[in-house]
Amino acid sequence: MAMRASSAIWSELKITNPLPPALLLLHPTIQDIEQFIDTQKNEDPRDIAQKIADDLVPLEKEMTELEFSPAPDAGSKTKVILLTGVTGHLGVWLLRSLLVRGPYNVVCIVRAESDLAAAKRLSDYVMDVLPKPSPMNLIQTIRMFKTRIKVMRGDLNNENFGLSEGDRASLASMHVVAVLHNAAEVHWLKPYQALYKTNVASTAKLLSFAAKVGASFHYVSSLSTQWDYSRQGKEAPEEPLAAIPSGMSGYFDTKWAGEKLTVAARKSGMPTFVYRPSFVIGATETGKCNAEDFICRTLSSLADLHLAPEHLRDLAVDVVPVDYVAECIAHIALNCKSSGASVNICGSSMPLSTLVQGVVALGYPVKFTSQEHWESEVGKTVLTPKPTAIAPLVPMLRTLPKTKRITGTSDLSKKLCSDTKTVSSVVGEKLFCLMVEWLVAKGYMKPPPKGLRRRRNYWLWIPLMVLLLSIIVAYFLW
Repeated sequence: MAMRASSAIWSELKITNPLPPALLLLHPTIQDIEQFIDTQKNEDPRDIAQKIADDLVPLEKEMTELEFSPAPDAGSKTKVILLTGVTGHLGVWLLRSLLVRGPYNVVCIVRAESDLAAAKRLSDYVMDVLPKPSPMNLIQTIRMFKTRIKVMRGDLNNENFGLSEGDRASLASMHVVAVLHNAAEVHWLKPYQALYKTNVASTAKLLSFAAKVGASFHYVSSLSTQWDYSRQGKEAPEEPLAAIPSGMSGYFDTKWAGEKLTVAARKSGMPTFVYRPSFVIGATETGKCNAEDFICRTLSSLADLHLAPEHLRDLAVDVVPVDYVAECIAHIALNCKSSGASVNICGSSMPLSTLVQGVVALGYPVKFTSQEHWESEVGKTVLTPKPTAIAPLVPMLRTLPKTKRITGTSDLSKKLCSDTKTVSSVVGEKLFCLMVEWLVAKGYMKPPPKGLRRRRNYWLWIPLMVLLLSIIVAYFLW
């Protein structure tokens, strides 16, 4: 609602810079907005960023003073990994990679009304997202998921993670060797304060738990925390930036804060790892993706409007398949014996103009137009029952630099990810087509006027033609 209100005000009043939707979330009435402007008009945004950093200092100090000692060898006791955020776009792929790559059991904390509902929520998500196993592997896959996964109903915002007394006792009796924290409230519009409890405070609580049981800690962040480097086309550094990068959202501010806490805990002797994937897109096998992310919203709007802003010609983003990210993280979490590291997980630098070329090839009559005309057409959809998907992100699109955004990985990141060869990081035409087909099938994206132009894999006919020709030659020679 806040996104639509912000876009509507921007469209109706023809203002250059629309009101941030986050402002409308916190101050929903005209009087509230007026009062906010009066109190904030003299405040420098850099002062706000500094206040966030200053407020984080006591919590950082607490993390450095954690009492950590590695858990003793439990002999034949099964090793366990605690995984959060398993029902997210990346989480379910992390679960599969952890199960396939090592003989570990995985405990998943899932929000739900009951234990049964928590188990069903995860089961439904696994069935919907992951590729279906082959008939040969079906029984083995079912057995793996039934015997090696423990689902616990909980909420990271609550005391003791919202676990029941029985689950707390069960978790305490397990040999937990790693905590993989993937959970977060992903919201492009909410400010830092609104996301603090879920994204920052819960990270501190999980770090404390990891110290208590003597486990390593693995934090899933985002390469956008290195925004100031990546937008300049420079290689992003590995260690967290000392100050909050400029031009970030409240969500990315919380990711920066989570990184700071994770690295601070490393000083206590705890092995801690930070993983920074770039733009995470669909899976290489299925194309299934997060329909709410920037890339998918852009694709959906291209299909709605049949127009693309000229601004897209000058932009590029680094994209990486979700299953490749999961494989990198699982490989490092299960095999790296160092005291900790920060890892940038990057894939292919993709000019956004290729999105336009791709949808045109699939049958969408999309043309480039001026930024003003495109924004006008987007604005017309705002007050309709179903606004085009990119409308809420127009302010963010305006702030993207008009340069090629190319990010790289350092030597350490490349070395740590070098053994992850089961999934390719290359984003090609096949994956792009799979993503569009999935978005259309799920109703997130309109089909082209004359239907999708299916990929024609003529090369698949080559072996058949060779076999047929061999039979004919053999027949006449016989």
